[in-house]
Amino acid sequence: MGGSWFSRGSRRASAPDRGAPRAALVPLLLLLATCQVDKLTNNPPPIARLMLAPGQVRDSAPVGSMAAPADSLSVANGGPGTLSWVAHFVRGDAWLAFVGPNSGTAPATLRIAFNPAGLPMGVYRDTVIVDAENAADSPGRVPVEFTLHPCQPTSVPPNAAALQDSLTTADCSAPHRSKSFARVYSFTGAKGDSISIVMASTALDAYVILDSSANDAVTPLATNDSCTGGNDACLRYQLLPVGRRGTDRRVHAERHAPALAGRHPVAGAAAR
Repeated sequence: MGGSWFSRGSRRASAPDRGAPRAALVPLLLLLATCQVDKLTNNPPPIARLMLAPGQVRDSAPVGSMAAPADSLSVANGGPGTLSWVAHFVRGDAWLAFVGPNSGTAPATLRIAFNPAGLPMGVYRDTVIVDAENAADSPGRVPVEFTLHPCQPTSVPPNAAALQDSLTTADCSAPHRSKSFARVYSFTGAKGDSISIVMASTALDAYVILDSSANDAVTPLATNDSCTGGNDACLRYQLLPVGRRGTDRRVHAERHAPALAGRHPVAGAAAR
């Protein structure tokens, strides 16, 4: 009982005290709260939705025209909130350009213009890309197609009275005279018929060509630059060649001012 001491060394040994308290085992109760998963997850807020119309843009112009046709796209938000957008072209060639801003906030109108100057006949294509950050259906894509076509003739009866028309830079370049603009009229004549054509204008230097083919490589049947020394031009009693049933009458006008605009009366187209 009690403790014991050794005479040698400094080590002391003691017996356990039987009267000391011992650690007790205490039961621990853990409570686990349960909850639903959807209460822990926030549903994403609704987002804007990019909407473009129309789904495709097509336009055309006569070859040699210098006027720039224009079209537009509507940019709309089909969802809640604010939709900010910016647009660009995939190719970015010189024949297609934006008119006005190419970015903004929906609803908006995105305007584009076509430049036919210097383009040969053919079909030209590009794509408008519209990006709207954090919006559904973005980016949006709208294909664009632009066609350069030859002069399209207007059919007139051979015995027509005076024809009033206009000639501008939106018209095609003149067949056989690439530095001028032209309107083309066509009629059908029987072999042996004669035709008289008179063109008069106060604003333009008139030029008349009587042709039998839409091919520029074919030599015209007759041409005239002036009847009286003024701006008029005429072909009188031109005999249609034997065997030619269809004949195109082509009216050309020289441009003498940077902005070509004018109305020219054409009179006296008569088959005899």
